[in-house]
Amino acid sequence: MLNPKQSLRQISRVPAAVDPRDHRPTKLTQCQTIATRERPHGRQVLLVGASVRSAAQSLQRLGWQVISADAFGDWDTRQASVCTHVASNYPDRLPQIVRRYPGIPWCYTGALENRPEWLRAWVRHAPLWGISDTTVCSVRDPWRLQDVLRQSGFQSPPLSRVAPRYSPRDHLVWLNKPRRSAGGRGIQWETESPHPLRGPRYWQRYVSGVPRGGVFVANGSTCLLLGVTGSVSEIEADPSNSNRCPESQFHYYGSWGPIPLTPAQRQWWNCLGNRLANVWGLRGVFGVDTVWTGKEFWVLEVNPRLPASAEVLDRSLGISVMEYHLSQFTKVLSDWDVESIPEAANLVAKRIVDAPTTATVPPSFVHWCAERSSGQRGLLADIPVSGTTVVRSSPLLTVFAEGHDLPALRANLQEIHRQVVDRWHRQTSD
Repeated sequence: MLNPKQSLRQISRVPAAVDPRDHRPTKLTQCQTIATRERPHGRQVLLVGASVRSAAQSLQRLGWQVISADAFGDWDTRQASVCTHVASNYPDRLPQIVRRYPGIPWCYTGALENRPEWLRAWVRHAPLWGISDTTVCSVRDPWRLQDVLRQSGFQSPPLSRVAPRYSPRDHLVWLNKPRRSAGGRGIQWETESPHPLRGPRYWQRYVSGVPRGGVFVANGSTCLLLGVTGSVSEIEADPSNSNRCPESQFHYYGSWGPIPLTPAQRQWWNCLGNRLANVWGLRGVFGVDTVWTGKEFWVLEVNPRLPASAEVLDRSLGISVMEYHLSQFTKVLSDWDVESIPEAANLVAKRIVDAPTTATVPPSFVHWCAERSSGQRGLLADIPVSGTTVVRSSPLLTVFAEGHDLPALRANLQEIHRQVVDRWHRQTSD
């Protein structure tokens, strides 16, 4: 059984340390500095989370000296960082890494919102550029969030602390959800119990529709909607789905967007974001997960940190979501310029590609990926380093595609996926 403190991806990928200038594996301890490209100086920021690659690349382009600490230490994370740490026993090794950098501002990514006690402890050592532990506890409380939403006129699915009585005649379906989760991990249908349930859980009424995720930046009282994205499963069926466990249908595997909004829909999202920012005093970037039924939105939860879908908006809109985030802690903006959000030139999709087979990543595969990952519009990301063992059906890397419409986006996404799988088969079967 999986350790609930660890993600499936972390367990399925065993990282090896490498010098970022080549692909020769070196020995890796439980918690080790694996790459120092230059002596950190100037504007420094520490990034911690399960994977910080996207944030690290964004901040590097803005001229920041990034110190990264995550579960993988992927090749491109190391390229974007002046100093990289891998917490191979993620997340338990993160606290000792953070304590090495007193006074350096830090930001967290998913799924550290599930560890508010760590956020509370770390802020004693250095300033937090993100949402505080007390706010995280409150906004992540399903019942507190539901009260605020319903009092404000927003739809929110019914909740239960005990298993609801199931009756097919009621036509009501419930989901069993962990209180501490990210990326859809641990969610299952109430009628299914393939594994013993561990940790605090609750039940939420299932709402049929398509996922929609909003990305906002808040200044403590109001906020700006940066964009709305959808699930990549809408535009392309994953050919490796047959290899996945049944409950993985709730897992995050990618996003596409930005999704065009009608004036009424945009007003709904703006009202939602402003209400959340005002009630909780949110500051910085946060995400909201919803379901669109075709007639209305139902709010599921708030992610009080940089959402994985933000990278889609970076590419499609030509902005830096992390720049918006840091502006709230380096020079707080009081007035929002809605016109500063440009129109999307193209639709963009990101998708996690599963490993077709279990294998150790060869240097030739890393080199091939690196050639296709350069620049803000690179086609590949989250590239495992040479010597990493990747288990069949676990995430291998992330691909990106663009298109002027959905058919073009779908075709381009399928093509880059095909190229990755073909290259993996060829270079791991030699």
